Amino acid sequence: MSEKILLGVFDVAGTTVIDDGLVIESFFDAADKYSEDNYDRSEYLQIVTRTMGERKIDVFESIYGKGEKAQLAHNAFIDSYLSRVKRGEVASVPGVEYLFRDLQQHGVQIALNTGFPRQILDQIISVLEWQTFIDFSIAASEVKLGRPAPDMINNLIYQYNAHFNTVITATNVTVIGDTVADITAGKAANAKHVIGILSGIHSREKLMSAGADDVIENLNDVKKYF
Repeated sequence: MSEKILLGVFDVAGTTVIDDGLVIESFFDAADKYSEDNYDRSEYLQIVTRTMGERKIDVFESIYGKGEKAQLAHNAFIDSYLSRVKRGEVASVPGVEYLFRDLQQHGVQIALNTGFPRQILDQIISVLEWQTFIDFSIAASEVKLGRPAPDMINNLIYQYNAHFNTVITATNVTVIGDTVADITAGKAANAKHVIGILSGIHSREKLMSAGADDVIENLNDVKKYF
């Protein structure tokens, strides 16, 4: 198999979906329910910011420890974010559908991976009417390890091969995301190109330090890596 890029693995919130702080707001909705009344909001924000892109239950377990409280907080986060999606508070990055369609017309399959659980990912795809744009998807709730582990990317490669009866590898994959976790997962998967984008919460310096092959400002600029 040549090293032609056949699969694009895109992050969701902050990369292909405008975030505008919705993830952080939903984290705070959960914290307000399950943290002490006088919890340190600035410290909490630092944790959420640093772990952006990681599996959400893992973040709550890092805050509350493994157990019922972390699960309850995670459930509250899901409820909060789903409510925001259903109210129409999420929007796609301008032009992303044209990018997806252009890549598909050039033989690239479009895949989404996310730190969200499946119920949030499905709701986003539904609300944004992305059903015809997304070829494969994986949620952090469906793999053993969330980012920064490469499990989601490896699963998407498996999905591609199972669907097309092929044997593509990570050398046929471009990964793009806005967080350190996206970059670290892409490098761990040995993707051909791992591209950071400045539409999210992490800086160019952090993305490059995590190992990004390039950091772009506009999502359309990723086409050069396909």
